[in-house]
Amino acid sequence: MFEINETLECIEMVKERRNKELKLNEFMLSEKNRLAEKVDYYTPLLKNLRDLAEKSAVRKEYSNNENGIYRGYYCPSPVDDLIIGGCRRGKLLKRITKRTNPDREYLFDSNNRLVAVNLLLDWKAVQTEVLIYEDNLVTGIDIDNYDNSVSEISECTYDSDGKIKSFLTASVSWEKAIRTKIYEIELEKYSYDESGLNEAEIISYYESDKVIENIIKKSFENNLTLEAKLGLPDCDTSYERYIFHHDNDGFIDKYVIINSYSDEEYKTLRKVKL
Repeated sequence: MFEINETLECIEMVKERRNKELKLNEFMLSEKNRLAEKVDYYTPLLKNLRDLAEKSAVRKEYSNNENGIYRGYYCPSPVDDLIIGGCRRGKLLKRITKRTNPDREYLFDSNNRLVAVNLLLDWKAVQTEVLIYEDNLVTGIDIDNYDNSVSEISECTYDSDGKIKSFLTASVSWEKAIRTKIYEIELEKYSYDESGLNEAEIISYYESDKVIENIIKKSFENNLTLEAKLGLPDCDTSYERYIFHHDNDGFIDKYVIINSYSDEEYKTLRKVKL
């Protein structure tokens, strides 16, 4: 791990990093527009999508005890519960009784494909995610059942062997407007070698509140970041790279994070074969 200082070498490194972040920021802004158009396309179809998914379901599963992870037990990301503290998939319930209080209900069609996920509150579906399959792309549309609006959208791409290549999630603004507004995107990209999952890149975009940002900047005028001192443009996108290590039995047991400030090694929160 290195500490930021103001040597010429560090200044050049900070400039190079910010230039990379700005290029990624341009890509994420184009994704923001594309995803907003996709939400607008599906919004008039939400009721039909939900009804079709429910009618096609031939089997259901239930889970609970999840925490902070997208889609619960069936989260597409192979890495989130390995690297994020307190993040867990929960467990599938083997049997349902009168005392059971599941968090999610999973609906599967006759091809054993997950077609819908209900977020439950006292057995009532407060949110429903419907999954749409198109070749190697699976789109998830998360519907708020109180006002029949899209709260989140996801995209997963897979290779010909069924291995996940990328997983994108985007949050839709709750503020009602003529045009849909995407304010947060996270994109995970995965690569594999003969051992299994080798690397993950995580690109995060969050539309910052400029008013709050300016207040924070003023409060730290005497302790500016090197980026601020150099007058580099603001950027709403961050980038991290994860390199995974497999033990002799093929389990992922540790990883290295490479980001703006460090390249430290960590143990995974659980050991898994991927």
